[in-house]
Amino acid sequence: MRINSNLLFLLYISLFAGFAVGCQHKAISNKKWYKGNLHTHSFWSDGDDFPEMIMDWYKTQGYHFVALSEHNIIAEGEKWIGMAEDSLYRNAFQRYLTKYGDEWVTHKEDSGRLSVLLTPLEKYRPLFEEKEKFLIIPSEEITDRYEDKHLHLNATNLQELIEPQHGSSVVEVLQNNIDAVLEQRRSTGRPMIVHINHPNFHYSISLADMIALQGERFFEVFNGHPMVHNQGDSTHIGTEEMWDQVNIAYINNGKPLIYGLGTDDSHNYHRQGKQ
Repeated sequence: MRINSNLLFLLYISLFAGFAVGCQHKAISNKKWYKGNLHTHSFWSDGDDFPEMIMDWYKTQGYHFVALSEHNIIAEGEKWIGMAEDSLYRNAFQRYLTKYGDEWVTHKEDSGRLSVLLTPLEKYRPLFEEKEKFLIIPSEEITDRYEDKHLHLNATNLQELIEPQHGSSVVEVLQNNIDAVLEQRRSTGRPMIVHINHPNFHYSISLADMIALQGERFFEVFNGHPMVHNQGDSTHIGTEEMWDQVNIAYINNGKPLIYGLGTDDSHNYHRQGKQ
């Protein structure tokens, strides 16, 4: 009996496709997903809680990694903060002191003014990190401006502080900061990424600005801060549409795709009032 060659070809393609899908499913099932947040603030910049309390919350909520990304500062060295007299902050301090004790928490009071010494990353890191369970990543939110535009980028896993690089346009400011992170990655050999933060914050970064960038592979398609306009408005596109349009332009220009990140951009950790 003669077998139709077209039928054999279709059978071969079907078997090959089934085998490929099966292998792909097996490969995916062998991988592990990690949940984390790459944009977080504490008392080291403009957050309203101590880094240990923040790390404890994320770890107990099942996160696997967190980057504390303070504005133009790395959590190292000595930094004292004055605690506001508002009950929200005093209650936050009492919870911190109760949890970690006087031997850990360095504080002083002068004429009713309470000051607390912040714990640097390298000191509190061993309290939380566990292999394959929880990782704290040193980071910085490079906070720059051009005229009235707020231009922020996160450098994740950086080794040294990167000062804002400035520039004579939105694109130049962003590109100079991107290049500074990429240069530190190149010179140190350390794994490192840079990503654009909340482009619609004060509608500072336009679609054209994003398309003009070189070497940027990540941006925040979602940011949890209440003032960043993820959805856009009647005259500005949302970040999801921006993501689509940027990648269309990148494909047309032969550039690698840009990936979207979802971040908390967490600053506030307390309820108003007694909590």
